[in-house]
Amino acid sequence: MRLSLLSDALREVGDVPRDATNSAWIARAERLDIEAQSPESRLMLVRWFASSWRFDDAEAALSTITSDLEHMHGADAIASAYVSAGHLSEAIALLEQVITDRVRVLGEDHPDTLTSRNNLAGAYESAGRLDDAITLYEKTLANRTHALGPDHPDTLASRNNLAYAYQRAGRLDDAITRFEQVLTDSTRILG
Repeated sequence: MRLSLLSDALREVGDVPRDATNSAWIARAERLDIEAQSPESRLMLVRWFASSWRFDDAEAALSTITSDLEHMHGADAIASAYVSAGHLSEAIALLEQVITDRVRVLGEDHPDTLTSRNNLAGAYESAGRLDDAITLYEKTLANRTHALGPDHPDTLASRNNLAYAYQRAGRLDDAITRFEQVLTDSTRILG
Protein backbone atom coordinates (compact mmCIF):
# COMPACT_ATOMS: atom_id res chain seq x y z
CA MET A 1 0.00 0.00 0.00
CA ARG A 2 2.69 2.50 0.98
CA LEU A 3 4.78 1.59 -2.07
CA SER A 4 1.73 2.22 -4.26
CA LEU A 5 1.19 5.60 -2.58
CA LEU A 6 4.82 6.60 -3.25
CA SER A 7 4.46 5.49 -6.86
CA ASP A 8 1.28 7.54 -7.32
CA ALA A 9 2.90 10.58 -5.75
CA LEU A 10 5.91 10.23 -8.03
CA ARG A 11 3.66 10.25 -11.11
CA GLU A 12 2.12 13.50 -9.84
CA VAL A 13 5.46 15.16 -9.10
CA GLY A 14 7.24 14.12 -12.31
CA ASP A 15 10.86 14.73 -13.27
CA VAL A 16 11.16 18.33 -12.13
CA PRO A 17 12.51 18.83 -8.60
CA ARG A 18 10.32 20.58 -6.08
CA ASP A 19 12.49 20.88 -2.99
CA ALA A 20 9.89 20.90 -0.23
CA THR A 21 7.63 18.29 -1.82
CA ASN A 22 10.38 15.96 -2.98
CA SER A 23 12.30 16.10 0.32
CA ALA A 24 9.27 14.89 2.26
CA TRP A 25 8.56 12.10 -0.21
CA ILE A 26 12.22 11.06 -0.32
CA ALA A 27 12.20 10.77 3.46
CA ARG A 28 9.14 8.52 3.20
CA ALA A 29 10.79 6.43 0.48
CA GLU A 30 13.95 6.07 2.60
CA ARG A 31 11.92 4.93 5.64
CA LEU A 32 9.95 2.44 3.55
CA ASP A 33 13.14 1.11 1.96
CA ILE A 34 14.71 0.55 5.38
CA GLU A 35 11.58 -1.26 6.58
CA ALA A 36 10.85 -3.31 3.44
CA GLN A 37 14.40 -4.01 2.27
CA SER A 38 13.10 -5.19 -1.10
CA PRO A 39 14.14 -4.52 -4.70
CA GLU A 40 10.81 -2.74 -5.22
CA SER A 41 11.33 -0.35 -2.30
CA ARG A 42 14.91 0.36 -3.39
CA LEU A 43 13.68 1.02 -6.94
CA MET A 44 11.14 3.50 -5.58
CA LEU A 45 13.96 5.26 -3.72
CA VAL A 46 16.02 5.42 -6.93
CA ARG A 47 13.05 6.94 -8.74
CA TRP A 48 12.56 9.59 -6.07
CA PHE A 49 16.25 10.51 -6.03
CA ALA A 50 16.24 10.71 -9.84
CA SER A 51 13.09 12.84 -9.98
CA SER A 52 14.77 15.22 -7.52
CA TRP A 53 17.88 15.35 -9.71
CA ARG A 54 19.94 13.86 -6.90
CA PHE A 55 21.85 11.80 -9.43
CA ASP A 56 24.72 10.67 -7.19
CA ASP A 57 22.23 9.35 -4.62
CA ALA A 58 20.12 7.73 -7.35
CA GLU A 59 23.11 5.97 -8.90
CA ALA A 60 24.40 4.86 -5.49
CA ALA A 61 21.01 3.36 -4.63
CA LEU A 62 20.78 1.78 -8.08
CA SER A 63 24.15 0.09 -7.61
CA THR A 64 22.68 -1.91 -4.70
CA ILE A 65 19.82 -3.40 -6.75
CA THR A 66 20.71 -6.90 -7.86
CA SER A 67 17.48 -7.83 -9.65
CA ASP A 68 17.91 -7.29 -13.39
CA LEU A 69 14.37 -6.01 -13.95
CA GLU A 70 14.38 -3.48 -11.10
CA HIS A 71 17.90 -2.40 -12.01
CA MET A 72 16.86 -1.70 -15.62
CA HIS A 73 13.75 0.18 -14.48
CA GLY A 74 15.87 2.26 -12.12
CA ALA A 75 18.45 3.04 -14.79
CA ASP A 76 15.64 4.06 -17.13
CA ALA A 77 14.26 6.42 -14.45
CA ILE A 78 17.66 8.01 -13.93
CA ALA A 79 18.16 8.41 -17.68
CA SER A 80 14.76 10.08 -18.02
CA ALA A 81 15.66 12.51 -15.25
CA TYR A 82 19.03 13.19 -16.93
CA VAL A 83 17.13 14.13 -20.11
CA SER A 84 14.80 16.42 -18.12
CA ALA A 85 17.84 18.08 -16.51
CA GLY A 86 19.56 18.53 -19.87
CA HIS A 87 22.35 16.06 -19.08
CA LEU A 88 22.08 14.36 -22.46
CA SER A 89 25.48 12.67 -22.62
CA GLU A 90 24.82 10.94 -19.28
CA ALA A 91 21.31 9.96 -20.41
CA ILE A 92 22.58 8.56 -23.71
CA ALA A 93 25.31 6.48 -22.06
CA LEU A 94 22.88 5.08 -19.51
CA LEU A 95 20.16 4.34 -22.09
CA GLU A 96 22.65 2.56 -24.35
CA GLN A 97 23.53 0.29 -21.41
CA VAL A 98 19.86 -0.22 -20.51
CA ILE A 99 19.10 -1.35 -24.07
CA THR A 100 22.01 -3.79 -24.03
CA ASP A 101 20.70 -5.20 -20.74
CA ARG A 102 17.08 -5.32 -21.90
CA VAL A 103 17.98 -7.16 -25.10
CA ARG A 104 20.03 -9.66 -23.06
CA VAL A 105 17.31 -10.23 -20.44
CA LEU A 106 14.03 -9.58 -22.26
CA GLY A 107 14.79 -9.86 -25.96
CA GLU A 108 14.88 -7.55 -28.96
CA ASP A 109 11.11 -7.14 -29.38
CA HIS A 110 9.99 -6.89 -25.73
CA PRO A 111 7.86 -3.77 -25.15
CA ASP A 112 10.25 -2.49 -22.44
CA THR A 113 13.21 -2.88 -24.81
CA LEU A 114 11.32 -0.98 -27.49
CA THR A 115 10.37 1.79 -25.05
CA SER A 116 14.01 2.19 -23.98
CA ARG A 117 15.10 2.26 -27.62
CA ASN A 118 12.50 4.95 -28.34
CA ASN A 119 13.75 6.94 -25.32
CA LEU A 120 17.33 6.69 -26.59
CA ALA A 121 16.25 7.93 -30.02
CA GLY A 122 14.58 10.88 -28.30
CA ALA A 123 17.76 11.63 -26.37
CA TYR A 124 19.77 11.48 -29.60
CA GLU A 125 17.29 13.88 -31.16
CA SER A 126 17.51 16.29 -28.21
CA ALA A 127 21.32 16.16 -28.47
CA GLY A 128 21.13 17.11 -32.16
CA ARG A 129 22.17 13.67 -33.37
CA LEU A 130 19.35 13.48 -35.91
CA ASP A 131 20.86 10.77 -38.11
CA ASP A 132 21.29 8.49 -35.09
CA ALA A 133 17.78 9.36 -33.89
CA ILE A 134 16.19 8.63 -37.26
CA THR A 135 18.01 5.30 -37.61
CA LEU A 136 16.87 4.24 -34.15
CA TYR A 137 13.30 5.51 -34.63
CA GLU A 138 13.11 3.52 -37.88
CA LYS A 139 14.38 0.37 -36.14
CA THR A 140 11.97 0.87 -33.24
CA LEU A 141 9.07 1.35 -35.62
CA ALA A 142 9.93 -1.84 -37.51
CA ASN A 143 10.22 -3.80 -34.26
CA ARG A 144 7.00 -2.38 -32.81
CA THR A 145 5.10 -3.08 -36.02
CA HIS A 146 6.36 -6.68 -35.92
CA ALA A 147 5.86 -7.24 -32.18
CA LEU A 148 2.74 -5.17 -31.46
CA GLY A 149 1.09 -4.75 -34.84
CA PRO A 150 0.59 -1.66 -37.00
CA ASP A 151 -2.45 -0.41 -35.07
CA HIS A 152 -1.03 -0.53 -31.53
CA PRO A 153 -0.84 2.91 -29.84
CA ASP A 154 2.91 2.50 -29.24
CA THR A 155 3.41 1.77 -32.94
CA LEU A 156 1.44 4.89 -33.80
CA ALA A 157 3.62 6.88 -31.38
CA SER A 158 6.74 5.50 -33.07
CA ARG A 159 5.43 6.55 -36.45
CA ASN A 160 4.73 10.04 -35.11
CA ASN A 161 8.19 10.28 -33.50
CA LEU A 162 9.82 9.31 -36.79
CA ALA A 163 7.77 11.90 -38.68
CA TYR A 164 8.83 14.58 -36.22
CA ALA A 165 12.50 13.58 -36.57
CA TYR A 166 12.16 13.72 -40.36
CA GLN A 167 10.73 17.23 -39.99
CA ARG A 168 13.62 18.33 -37.76
CA ALA A 169 16.10 16.89 -40.27
CA GLY A 170 14.51 18.89 -43.11
CA ARG A 171 12.98 15.83 -44.79
CA LEU A 172 9.65 17.58 -45.12
CA ASP A 173 8.08 15.36 -47.79
CA ASP A 174 8.77 12.26 -45.68
CA ALA A 175 7.52 14.04 -42.56
CA ILE A 176 4.27 15.24 -44.14
CA THR A 177 3.51 11.81 -45.59
CA ARG A 178 4.10 10.16 -42.20
CA PHE A 179 2.12 12.78 -40.26
CA GLU A 180 -0.85 12.37 -42.63
CA GLN A 181 -0.75 8.58 -42.27
CA VAL A 182 -0.50 8.79 -38.49
CA LEU A 183 -3.42 11.22 -38.31
CA THR A 184 -5.61 9.05 -40.53
CA ASP A 185 -4.75 5.86 -38.64
CA SER A 186 -4.99 7.44 -35.19
CA THR A 187 -8.44 8.79 -36.00
CA ARG A 188 -9.53 5.38 -37.31
CA ILE A 189 -8.05 3.44 -34.38
CA LEU A 190 -8.38 5.78 -31.41
CA GLY A 191 -11.38 7.78 -32.52
